Amino acid sequence: MRVPQVRGLGHSQAAAKGLVAGAALLFVAGPVAAHAAPVTPTTVAASTAAGASAEAMPAASSEATAETTGHRVQPGDSLWSLAAEHLGSGDRYHEIVDLNQDILEGSPDRLEVGMAIRIPSAQRVVEKPAPHTVTVKAGETLSSIAKRELGSAQEYPRIAQATRGITQADGERLVDVNNIHPGWRLRVPASMVPNTAGGADQAPNPPAARSVAPERPAPGAAADSSQDLAARGARVGVSGGAASGAARLHGDAPTRTDRVDVQQEPLTDAHKQGPAAGWMLAGLTGGGAVLAGSALLALRRRRRAQFRARRPGRTIATPEASVVPVEKTVVAVGATSAPTVEQMDSLLRGLAARAADANTALPPLAAVELGKTEIVLHLSAASTLPEPWNGTEDQMHWSCSTAQDLEDPAVASDDQPAPYPLLVTVGEGDDGHVWLLNCEEIAAITLTGSSAPVQDFARYVAAELALNPWSAGVTVDCVGIAEEVGSLNPERIRYHESSAGAAAEAVADAVEMIQRADSAGVEVAKARAGKADDDVWAARLLLLNGSDDPKAIDQLLELVDQHPGKTGTAIVVSNGQAAENGTTLELAGDGRLRMPSAGLDLMAVGLTSEEARGCAALFAQSETLDDVEIPSDEQATEGWRSFTNEAGALRPQHAKPREGGDDRTDGSVLDAQDAEYVHAAATTEQDLKSLAPQVPPQLRAEIEAADPTLDEDVAAWLDDSCPLPRLSLLGPVRARAHGSAVAVAKRKPYATELLAYLATRPYGATPAQLADAFNLSDGRARTDIKMVRDWLGTNPRTGNKHLPNARESQAAKARGVGVYEVEDVLVDADLFRRLRARGESRGQEGIGDLLRALQLVEGRPFDQLRPGGWEWLADGDRIDHHLTAAVVDVAHMVTTSCLASADLVRARAAAEIATVVAPDSEIAKLDLVAVFEAEGHRAEAERILRDEVCNRSDDGGAPAELSERTETIIRNHEWLDPDRAAS
Repeated sequence: MRVPQVRGLGHSQAAAKGLVAGAALLFVAGPVAAHAAPVTPTTVAASTAAGASAEAMPAASSEATAETTGHRVQPGDSLWSLAAEHLGSGDRYHEIVDLNQDILEGSPDRLEVGMAIRIPSAQRVVEKPAPHTVTVKAGETLSSIAKRELGSAQEYPRIAQATRGITQADGERLVDVNNIHPGWRLRVPASMVPNTAGGADQAPNPPAARSVAPERPAPGAAADSSQDLAARGARVGVSGGAASGAARLHGDAPTRTDRVDVQQEPLTDAHKQGPAAGWMLAGLTGGGAVLAGSALLALRRRRRAQFRARRPGRTIATPEASVVPVEKTVVAVGATSAPTVEQMDSLLRGLAARAADANTALPPLAAVELGKTEIVLHLSAASTLPEPWNGTEDQMHWSCSTAQDLEDPAVASDDQPAPYPLLVTVGEGDDGHVWLLNCEEIAAITLTGSSAPVQDFARYVAAELALNPWSAGVTVDCVGIAEEVGSLNPERIRYHESSAGAAAEAVADAVEMIQRADSAGVEVAKARAGKADDDVWAARLLLLNGSDDPKAIDQLLELVDQHPGKTGTAIVVSNGQAAENGTTLELAGDGRLRMPSAGLDLMAVGLTSEEARGCAALFAQSETLDDVEIPSDEQATEGWRSFTNEAGALRPQHAKPREGGDDRTDGSVLDAQDAEYVHAAATTEQDLKSLAPQVPPQLRAEIEAADPTLDEDVAAWLDDSCPLPRLSLLGPVRARAHGSAVAVAKRKPYATELLAYLATRPYGATPAQLADAFNLSDGRARTDIKMVRDWLGTNPRTGNKHLPNARESQAAKARGVGVYEVEDVLVDADLFRRLRARGESRGQEGIGDLLRALQLVEGRPFDQLRPGGWEWLADGDRIDHHLTAAVVDVAHMVTTSCLASADLVRARAAAEIATVVAPDSEIAKLDLVAVFEAEGHRAEAERILRDEVCNRSDDGGAPAELSERTETIIRNHEWLDPDRAAS
């Protein structure tokens, strides 16, 4: 059983626009410098003013030759539009940049109205070199090599991407684009520049509608539909054709995520839209995006378990700084690929469910090809598949659109076993399609080639099987290889120094599986899909780097060869004797994977030892359920922040212990006796001690003096005519401003993210910090800041910009360096924490402030984020975690207070808010149980308690043990006592 998929979201969750501004940047000349946010490029028609001819232009245009023409930049011009108009394709804008280095200085964002620039002749033939390899010489950089080999220094990311899998002579690999060494071999891909302008005018043919697809020739091989996976592992029929591969708290009860009506992006586009950030793990890009997607799904499940176990007043543990790059990469790439991973998993489970219902055999799957618009199944034998799958005439290749709705009947129920648990990614084609092989179908695989890429590939295979959602229940025995992956998921991965025990166990399991399959009269895949007999039909993979028990290995190879489809076992041997009827994967030093029997030539997946250890460390930490103290801003010496932690709770030094207080002038927001609250609500004495300590009366005056505009700011926030910019973080992220709407046209999600980054930094951010967080050049950072500045407009309180120049901000004046800082921007998260702090200082009267704080909440903090962005949230203090804890804790205090005073309406409202914000929180669930009990809805209370607390599973397995706090509350209220009198 797997974690339930939220219905109604469909594939549109996969919409993502990339990590950084894309390859098709649109730089528009005009009064406001356009921001190259990651959006689909649109061509802006260029208009030339009358009289602005080449002859009338100043000196720069006089240098135009027979191969160039002069042009004066007009309002609305962009490098993209100029290239499209004069050269036939916007993709050729780099040629204009290169020709005008003296004016543009290599930076597209320097295009300004009135500039006199030169444009290459449309008839000039541009060479299109074939892919080749060059050797780095002393003093060379990636940019200089790209300039020489591809005609533009800005093409360096393509060389970096093509080279990332090559192990150099010194044993290193390209990770940092600023760090290459003389003697390294770099792979230069074919130029993307069209040979002539005319050729770019031809639009690609749209895919034809079909019920039976044409045959799909293999990339680099002659079309041959007979080329299949004969004898369970000899050959795979493959193809590379073009057609492959409360929502609001005060309304109705919300779903977990709202539908986003945007187009799903290709699986691997996230890392291809600009230079890779320095923290990006190369092994999780390209074909590795599948692993990133699976990792993100697994990480979300573990975070849910951590939030479930969190106690009031605490937060979940965050990863150590050394593994933050791993989480950032998982979030950045996985945001794009996770929906595709989920969709493929659901479609294959759906296929299995329908086969089981019809009592038909499952199609013998050899490989899956994930393309830009299709998921393609390549079979080892002809089969007939139901809708929505469309097949070729030979019935060997079946495709399904990536736009398939997950509510379609083709999608399986949540407990349908995955039919192909040993499906793993092997590489990415030059067309961007990602390939996965079904190791169970192939059964015997031999890895050959250089040691480093073979080791990297083996680590990757083990890592995917550790995390892929369709691989639950798999056992992977790694013998002398992939040791680093063992701690990634100990339930699935086991490491052995010797093959003796693992091989013997695998033989025994294979024999037993054969007997079960023969007894049931079916192959394992069909038995697994149909849930035949009373036990699971598990899969096993033996990953070997040599063997000290060749007899057992030979016996296992013989079993899988003689009993195809009945062992549930696959063997992958690195640099060993190739199995007689097995498949060989060749891993070359240039990072390529070749499968000669199928004609596949891909960029291989792989994890370096360091990358594998980083992934393992991240997931080992995520297994920790022990919560930690919420941090405080130790730099804050004045204002409301100096009194609170990052969740808005009063710091311990400003409060007194709840128990034993003799001074009756002290007060608490929960001012009655502990026993009263423990009896009426789902709380404990420790909860009360953590959340509602005694507060001296003078603190109230100090906090009110430190935050004199709080009421005014809250009133402004709630006023629809508020003249100040407003940023919502407590729910779907959005921003409202009164400056230039044109400045952020089609770029508002990105601009909102940039505003949120600045608004959540109480001391601002230097230009270097901003550029690093968003992986921007200095020029791009300036352009983007101007965009946000124009959007926010002028501050009505001061007459200055809400986002001043970096040298003019208050932070800059205090620190003596340039600092970007927003002024007088209202942020609901800040208002919430300010209200909480004042409420906790006011004693029982403070409940009013806590109620007002909850009115600001519209959903889960930082919900509905821009796909492909927000990686910076994983750096430093996790404000997203702290705000979730803050809302749940404030709601718990309100619910507890209202239950004690029999105010059931407000108690229920607060409990429901907490449940929406943190649906995995046991604090919120138990509060809701207490409310239903108080209302007399005992049956519903018991249902929630049994189904959503006691018998809940975060990972699809058996329910986890209850926390001590939960057991104490259940015991105190006797909620599960069978002898309790019925109401």
